[in-house]
This record gives sequence, C-alpha cells and structure tokens, in this order.
Amino acid sequence: TMTTIPIDTTGAITDSGTLTITGTTTLNAGATAVTLDEAASAFTGAVSLTGSNASVLNTLATVLGVSTLTGNLGVTSTAGAVTNTGKLAVTGTTTVNAGAGNNITLGTATNTFGGALALIGDDVTVAATGAVKLGVITTAGDLAVTPTGAVTNTGALTIAGTTTVSAGANDVTLGTAANAFTGAVATTGKNVTVLATGAVNLGATTATGNFAVTSTGAITDSGNLTVTGTTTLNAGATAITLDQA
Repeated sequence: TMTTIPIDTTGAITDSGTLTITGTTTLNAGATAVTLDEAASAFTGAVSLTGSNASVLNTLATVLGVSTLTGNLGVTSTAGAVTNTGKLAVTGTTTVNAGAGNNITLGTATNTFGGALALIGDDVTVAATGAVKLGVITTAGDLAVTPTGAVTNTGALTIAGTTTVSAGANDVTLGTAANAFTGAVATTGKNVTVLATGAVNLGATTATGNFAVTSTGAITDSGNLTVTGTTTLNAGATAITLDQA
C-alpha cells in the first residue's frame, strides 16, 4: 500500500503485482506503453498517464488526471464510476468500461479525442474540444456529448435513456443504422443526421442547416424542433407523428 506513486521512465511500465495506492498515481513512460492490468489493483486517487498506449484495470472508482497518450487509452473499473479531473489528450481510441451500474463522466471541456470513444456505463457524459467520434457505446442510462466540433459515430449506440448531443455550429451525424435509442434524442448542430433501428423519439432539436432522420420504427417528437433548412424523415412502413405545440 502506497500513498502516492510517481514514476518517470523512458521504457514501458507494466505491473506484475497488486498495486494499492491511496493517493495519486503519476506514470510517465515517454513514448512507450503503460499497462496496469493486475485484477486486484486499487487506485483511490487520480491516475495520470503519459505514453503511447495506456490501459488501467481498477477495482475501485477510477479518477483520471491529466493524461497525454499518442496511442490508445483503455480503462476498466470493476466496481465504480469513471471520472476525469484533468485534460485527457488521446490521439487514438478511448475505451472505458464502468459496467452497467456506474457512470462515466469525462467532463473536462479541454479533453481531446483523436480516435473513437467506446463506452459502457450507466449515465455517460463526454465533453471535448474539437470533434468527437462515437464508437460502440452502451448505456443503461443517458448519453450526453458536448464538444466544440462535429459529432460522428462509427459504432452502434445503444442508449436506454435520453441522448443529448450538442455540437454548436458543427454537424451531428449519428449515421450508424444499428443505433438504438430508447429515450428521446435531443440534438443541436448545423446539419443533423440520425439513423436508428426501431422507433425514434425526437427531443428538443435545433438544426441551423438540414435535419434528416431514418429509422425502422415510428418517428415521434417530445420536444420542439427548430430546423432552418430541410427536414427529411423516413420511418419505413411505420408512422411519423410530429405534434409538439
């Protein structure tokens, strides 16, 4: 058991024993990888990582501090939420698994994600500077994404709660046909595109360009739709009902 663990090296950092750290963990592997994959390790304080690829397995809630990675980031919390208190700058993919009962809150506005985000949790929140690519995401609760750039998705979004995506003056393209939205989908952007399997309930939507929704189920609305350009809705053989006053 250690209070803090600062390590700075030019080589890879790995573990072969259980790490129990009550304070902060700061690991700098330069241009090489950080791999903390011991199943019983417990990190209480913030974990800050510098390197190429980094992976962390934690039996507690995970707090991510300032981290800069030229490759991929992988985080698995087996018994707690995942949050971040410092900027995450990840050039590759970001994969976070907090389980079905725990939240993921990557809420630092200066986060930058070069690759796709693959996330599993209860309520999932992502803030970022620049564009955000959503990979395979599964939530038992809500999904909220707020970047300063465009939002796209390359993997299926399976969202049990509401989906809120705000891209400011940039496009929102949730263009994977296997997306499944149980709750309302509320979007803000320029051109907004939503594809889905099953029904789609449109929440409050603002598109300063065009708005397009294609689903295999009915399309309804539960929020006001404000669309400057064209609106194109395709519900296949099912109904379209836009009756918000």
